[in-house]
Amino acid sequence: MKNGLDTKLPLIQDADLDGKVVLLRVDHNVVKGGVIKDPYRIDSTLGTIYNIVERGGGGLSL
Repeated sequence: MKNGLDTKLPLIQDADLDGKVVLLRVDHNVVKGGVIKDPYRIDSTLGTIYNIVERGGGGLSL
C-alpha cells in the first residue's frame, strides 16, 4: 500500500476515459435538517467530475 491506497486497484488517473461512461459513486451526506451544513464534500467532487469530462468521459454520478 502506498499512501493508504491499495496498489492492486486501478486509478482513474491511469484509465483511458475517451468515449466511455464513468460511474462515479460519491457519499456527500451534507444535508442536516434540510440545510447544507458542509459543502466541502460536494466541492471536492467537482475536480474529479471535471477531470473525467476533460478526458472524454461521460460522467454518471450516483
